[in-house]
Parts: sequence; C-alpha cells; structure tokens
Amino acid sequence: MVASVSFFQSLEKELEHLSFRIEFLKTQISQLPAGRLKRKRRGKAVRYCQCLDKHDHYLSKQKWGTVEALAKKRYYQAQLQDLQKEMDVLNRCMTVLSEPKKTQILLEERPYLVDLLKPVFQPVDEQLRAWAEADYPSTAGHPENLIHQGPKGKMYRSKSETMIARGLFEKRLPFRYENDKEIGGVTYHIDFTIRHPKTGQFIYWEHAGVMDMESYAVNLGMKLRAFASVGIVLGRNLILTMKTRQYPLSYGMVEDIIQQWFGDND
Repeated sequence: MVASVSFFQSLEKELEHLSFRIEFLKTQISQLPAGRLKRKRRGKAVRYCQCLDKHDHYLSKQKWGTVEALAKKRYYQAQLQDLQKEMDVLNRCMTVLSEPKKTQILLEERPYLVDLLKPVFQPVDEQLRAWAEADYPSTAGHPENLIHQGPKGKMYRSKSETMIARGLFEKRLPFRYENDKEIGGVTYHIDFTIRHPKTGQFIYWEHAGVMDMESYAVNLGMKLRAFASVGIVLGRNLILTMKTRQYPLSYGMVEDIIQQWFGDND
C-alpha cells in the first residue's frame, strides 16, 4: 500500500501543529504576570526585579513565585519567536513549491515542443504506449466543459485535471482520461486510468474538485463505495485528490503524489 500522506499534506499538518502550539503559548503567556524579569547583581548579592512601565520593582523572597513565573514567561516568549519563525519558513516553502515550474510554463506557452519531445515523454514500454494511444470508450458527455488544454492538445474539464495530466505525461506514465467503466450496470467515467510502468497494474485517480458542495461530497461517497465493490480501493489502487476554495490543488502536490505511487520512471 502507498503512503496516503504526501509531502504537501505533511507540511500542512506541521503548520497546523505549529499554529496550535503558538496559540497555546500565547494563552500561557497571557496568564503570567505583567512585565519582564530583570536580574541585578550588587556585589555578591543577586536581586530580581519586575520591570513594569520602565520601572523596576524589587521582588522579595516572599514573591519568589513571581520570579519563577516571569522566568517562565521569558522562556515561553523565546519559544514563541522560534515557532513563529519556523512557521514563516514553512509558509514560504509552501508558497514556493506551489508556484508553476519553468518546465510546466514552457510546455504551456510552447505546445509545439510536446511533439518535438515525444521520445522524452512517451511511455517506455511499447505495449503500454499502445494502450495509452488506442481508442477507448469515453461517454462522459458535456464536451462544452472541456475548456482547458493539456498535453498533446487534449482538453480537460478543470485546471486541476490539466495539472494531473501534465504530471503524468511528464513522468511518461501511460494513462487515459475519462475512460468508461461499468459497475453494477452504471457507467462511471473515472478521471484517470493509469498503468503502472513496471507492472502494468491499473491505478485509478479521481479528483474531487468541488468539495465545498455537500451534494458533491455525498455523490463522491457513493462513487467510492461502488469502486470498492469491484476492488478499486483508496490507497491500494485508487488515488483521490480533493480541492476546495480554501485548499486548491497545486502542481507540486501532483508531482509529490506521482512520485509516491510510481517512483522514478526511467
């Protein structure tokens, strides 16, 4: 079974964990005494003061609890700065990795290169290449929604599906888009039917692009149950990606998932 947590998902989980720790520290700091701890030495004697509004207030032994609380506050504040810096770095990392790659932009701006680079992108195995290029049943309907151009001039329904197609194409993976599959008398148009380049195993990829809609999510659940009834199981031979307005799919995520499932296809 392939690990279901991608690199991007790991980053998202780490950011979520950092956010929780940051909020926890802020709450702890807010409950500690005001001001900051100041340590003064006079000869061999050491005194602790509570600095408030630029004034130092001596803390006697009877207020040792305040000394410890202010020491804890100072440590928590330093810890908070470390976590915020770490979060900034991870957010920048997410931003950079989500940006389109130069190779992706090049092929989009100069589609004629795809034909010139056929030896680079075609599946290595001749039988799998023939399977990918052969005609196949595809009756998904609504061709007017095929408005996004992908590799080899083929049209797709969404930008996310176009990214998936480009990722598969650049990795020389044989695939079909919206290949019909009949299950229990119902015809499903699975987004991507892929053949593993080394084993020939069928791998299916469904992209759920409107997860903000409750009816869409319900239909997806019914579809997954139908898939499972014929052995198409999430994590075993089914890839599932999802998109919402808040969490779009990025090309970096697509590359990461392809790498996990198929490795290097040289």
